[in-house]
Amino acid sequence: MVVDDGTSVESTTFRESYLEALGSAIRAAQPCSPRLYPPDPAAWCDVHWRGVIVHPSQVAARFTGPDQLPDLVIDGTLEPGNDKFKQFATAIETAVRGNIDSTGAPLLALNSAYDATALFKGCRKAQSDSERRLLQALGPLDEASLLIAVQRDDESALGVPSYVPEWTANLDSPPYVNVNSVVVPSHANGTCAVDATSFPRLREYAELSEAWWGLEPWPASPECFRVDVSREHGDFVLPCWEKAPTRASDGSVNCRTFAIATGNEPCSSQLGWVDPLVPVEPFAHDPPGTRYCEVTQLKGAARDSCETDLNCSDCTPGFCYTRVPELTEFCLNQGMYPQLRVVHGANAGGTVRLRSRCELDDSREQ
Repeated sequence: MVVDDGTSVESTTFRESYLEALGSAIRAAQPCSPRLYPPDPAAWCDVHWRGVIVHPSQVAARFTGPDQLPDLVIDGTLEPGNDKFKQFATAIETAVRGNIDSTGAPLLALNSAYDATALFKGCRKAQSDSERRLLQALGPLDEASLLIAVQRDDESALGVPSYVPEWTANLDSPPYVNVNSVVVPSHANGTCAVDATSFPRLREYAELSEAWWGLEPWPASPECFRVDVSREHGDFVLPCWEKAPTRASDGSVNCRTFAIATGNEPCSSQLGWVDPLVPVEPFAHDPPGTRYCEVTQLKGAARDSCETDLNCSDCTPGFCYTRVPELTEFCLNQGMYPQLRVVHGANAGGTVRLRSRCELDDSREQ
């Protein structure tokens, strides 16, 4: 994040307003959103975030990262109700508010963004002990998303195209870099737009870098507001089926669900996985020899809880076909049916691919 670090009233008002909204969005984040929608409090997902604040008016101490604020790292399988997102948001606020420029230096937003990207991508070496400590604290990176939020236009020395590096879209090696959005003050009339004559350099940068959300206005009316937290988690998956699975006489559904196994380790009972008792015919698109672990379908009190309780209080790792309104209304309102509910880590924190084979009303595999 490259955040305006100026001391003017305008810069301070803009910065605090945006920090408040961003902090609220991060604190409200769900571990599995948007890979799982609607959000399920009984689903646990792996989250691997690192936050770095870039101070665009400073040179000697340009970065604040997890080497200084350990809460700028989230690692591991998170259960709903944890405090990691709250701590991450607080660390961002601390990093930004603790590094305000008082010298009136130029706002080198694009130069700072370029330099940070070059460092994290490995296109330049660390030039100081502090940068080396930062890289060590970050560890290996798969993907980097850049967000610029400033109240003024960029004042970097070179032409804008010089700050749009080839590696922004370079997929040859990680970390894969994308420009998330460039946030600037909104038009005085309060519409979802930025004054066409304002911020010519940042506007050009947003276009050349193909920023996901382009040049974004802030503050804006609620329908304009898009602080993009959830996209860090992965791609959205449509949660609905066209047909519901049939049920057996004991109340279970006629489904088998499998996780694609890696290596030769036994299927983990802690995740509710077992070695299939019946050989599994490979699913479409899976190569021959793919090894599967079967995910347990819940029984008894665990299944009742999974099917009726949003919090899944009595659940164990496994799956069910739920009737919880908060999880089913989204699909039912579209004339469709929800997918299976996988709970308490049975999806390995969202790090494995699951495959389901169900008997549907039209006998079609889903």
